[in-house]
Amino acid sequence: MKIYLSGPITGIPNYKDKFQTAEESMKKKFPNATIINPTIIPEGLDYKDYMRIDMTLVSVCDMIVMLPGWSYSKGARAELAYAESLGLDVTYICEV
Repeated sequence: MKIYLSGPITGIPNYKDKFQTAEESMKKKFPNATIINPTIIPEGLDYKDYMRIDMTLVSVCDMIVMLPGWSYSKGARAELAYAESLGLDVTYICEV
């Protein structure tokens, strides 16, 4: 199983810590899964580049996990819509 983490990044203090916590949580819940954490993508790209990469990552996954605040993120909403169009399982995390 491959799991993609999705949530707000732009303007969020300590977003990497929040994604890391979610990644650790998913590893405990799904010990044999590959967790795809988009915060490891190098900084310095523009928004469109990040979204192209993220959508490619979503396309190879079986599940998308939505982190708190996802509904306020244009990118996370787009990732969710794409994941749903591909028939991926969706999980929502209430707190990180």
